[in-house]
Amino acid sequence: MASKWAKQAARWILFAPLLLAGTQPLKESNQVCLWQIGQADSKTSDLALGPNGYAKFSADPLFIVGRSKAHAMWPYVHPGPSDTWAGGRVHPFTVLFNIGELQTAPKATVEVRVLAYDSHSQQPPRVEVALNGQGKALQTAKGPGDNSIRSGGPGRPSRLSFTFPASQLRPGTNTVEVRGIVGSWFLYDAVQFFTPAGVRLAASPPAFYQIERVEDTVLRRRTPGPTQVVRVHVLAAADQAASAVLVGSVESFGVKQGFTQSASVRPGNQALDLDVPRLSGWPATVHVRLRLPGQEGTTVSAPIQPHRAWSAYLVPHSHVDIGYTD
Repeated sequence: MASKWAKQAARWILFAPLLLAGTQPLKESNQVCLWQIGQADSKTSDLALGPNGYAKFSADPLFIVGRSKAHAMWPYVHPGPSDTWAGGRVHPFTVLFNIGELQTAPKATVEVRVLAYDSHSQQPPRVEVALNGQGKALQTAKGPGDNSIRSGGPGRPSRLSFTFPASQLRPGTNTVEVRGIVGSWFLYDAVQFFTPAGVRLAASPPAFYQIERVEDTVLRRRTPGPTQVVRVHVLAAADQAASAVLVGSVESFGVKQGFTQSASVRPGNQALDLDVPRLSGWPATVHVRLRLPGQEGTTVSAPIQPHRAWSAYLVPHSHVDIGYTD
């Protein structure tokens, strides 16, 4: 009898995982490349400025899937904050894409795959990728030298894979942003976005312009009265530059003063410096919106501080050194 029960227990242990697996929801394993920038051919010549035009880098790109072309809109080089030739700051490279169908399993994932052709030999960057504002960062490896960026010479290709929950996707407009947050440049071969098969693209989103954020600065000007400068970060999902007006007000302790300032908004990410009236020596709040023909943007607000005004004096001076004697 004991032998009979032992055999039945052994069968249960053997087949239980299969029986339980039949009661669990199936995970999506078929991933498809939803969109791709570049050819994934271990070359940089098919991208903007490639293979040797790094010195002409002038603007952070905005790539609209279904509308933009890689050879025109996505530079082969991504400068880092250590690159003074590109402004010595973080450069966001932004991708916009429109999702029309979104069917995924509960635990499904998506992957942003950055195929790097090469990286700086001494200060390889730490690269951050954000999907709809949620980011992850990976370190690149050191490259062999500068021949790749200067003349299209051999690099040291690598692959950076950034995985996110598919639940971070949403119907309509989505964004992927790539940044080099520490270090110097890296070069692109391609950027790919993999999703479960149940995710489908829709037509590219219509053009829009929006203020992403407003930042206080320590700058102060007189034009002609005392003013303070705030930095307005704008995203323009468009193919051409447009004339716009920054409209808003600044208020402090019940005192409010309006302002307007004209601006030219180019495609992509940009920072516009805005002069706002300096009301007093107390903290204030600035409210800004972007106005274009036929489009009135949403108002964005931010606190600003009463930065101290400094005066600089230039004193004429001359000195003649005729040497020393014993």
